[in-house]
Amino acid sequence: MYLVELYKDLKIWYRYAKVTKAPGNQEKLKANDLRVDMLGRLYTVINIPTEMVNYPNIEMWVMQQLSPFNEVLIELGIADYSYPEVQKIEEQDANAYLVVMYPELNNISIWRFILEIAKWAAIGIGIKIITKFCISHHVVESVQQFISKYV
Repeated sequence: MYLVELYKDLKIWYRYAKVTKAPGNQEKLKANDLRVDMLGRLYTVINIPTEMVNYPNIEMWVMQQLSPFNEVLIELGIADYSYPEVQKIEEQDANAYLVVMYPELNNISIWRFILEIAKWAAIGIGIKIITKFCISHHVVESVQQFISKYV
């Protein structure tokens, strides 16, 4: 059920943010060049050396540079939940990539939430229509008479 999955994802996000925003942990993260935003996501900037600028798999190289951060994440207990997203910084003369780490959550989507609300609203309206139909056409009494007559 979607709402249960959504609850589990929100609970993971809350725990992740709680760990990353803890004052002692923030000092440890800051010492390792990791910063925390308002949502509890971790981010850092990886600078590219000039000899690596035209390297064809530069994003793979950037991912390899994240290994020192893994030790800190393991120490904090959030390494299993951290999912890195790599983005090139689009500024003139900037040979750097922004790396944002956050828990990978599959069920947090505004459209999926809206569709779930619409589905349950349609089910509720359908039940109300069927109930009104049964009451107005005396279906319940007819079924009771049939059962009492033949059973």
